Amino acid sequence: MPKLTKKLKLAFPLDDAEAAALRSCALTVWNYIGSDVMQMVNEEGKDSIPRSHVIELVCDAGRLEDEIRRHYKSGRTNDLVPPQLVAALKNYDFLKAFLQDEAFNYQRYS
Repeated sequence: MPKLTKKLKLAFPLDDAEAAALRSCALTVWNYIGSDVMQMVNEEGKDSIPRSHVIELVCDAGRLEDEIRRHYKSGRTNDLVPPQLVAALKNYDFLKAFLQDEAFNYQRYS
């Protein structure tokens, strides 16, 4: 899994509020889908999944982008999604590194 390098940070400069929104929205998506995912994992006889799978599931099928849009339209900010955050959402390497470093800190999830 890539690290959130200085180069990636410079390529996608998020301010503190945007980084907090991205972190919060990723965790919200996991809260929505995590119990269903873990139920399927348990049915397969496993007790946990690696962080990389959690991040992939959170980013899959536009879930994270949808949650970001909801966040910015919900009255929490009443604003459009900032362009730098839109660009960051389109770069999977950045997302993986950011979410690994900033949102999903455990190696495995159960």
